[in-house]
Amino acid sequence: MKKIISGMIIGIVIGFCLYWIFTHKVYDEAFYFQDGYEGCAYVVYNIEGTPQLEIEDDTIQYHFDEDGLVLTTSPEDFGWEGRENSGSHDTKYFYVNENGEKIKEIPESEIGFVSLGSYSQDGRVQITRMSIPVGNKAKACDEKYEELEEKLDEKLKNS
Repeated sequence: MKKIISGMIIGIVIGFCLYWIFTHKVYDEAFYFQDGYEGCAYVVYNIEGTPQLEIEDDTIQYHFDEDGLVLTTSPEDFGWEGRENSGSHDTKYFYVNENGEKIKEIPESEIGFVSLGSYSQDGRVQITRMSIPVGNKAKACDEKYEELEEKLDEKLKNS
């Protein structure tokens, strides 16, 4: 009888573990910048009429334009179960040529502090973005809202 109960408990534990593994998918991230790009790069979320982020080979793909922008209709938690459950994952940064082909991996030493946050005005969220300093680890990108708004206005006006 003890063997049957022990077997059932082990089976239940294995079942819960398998369920958690299959329902809590952890995605890696790959960031692609135009060759030679340096400065503040931004992923701006929840922008109507822009493409959704894509997942390829279990990796969220971020393809930046020449201005260091990714505009997406995706929410900021795209591909994640939530910040508490995101688990460990790999993050890679690459330079790409004009055809979008990888030409060089960017070392972590050339990437500054990546932050996710929102800019609000009069209590209303204006922009939810991820900021990525490229080429100058000491560069702060969190407070350059006017620069980002100008880039966004220009991009959205030309779309």
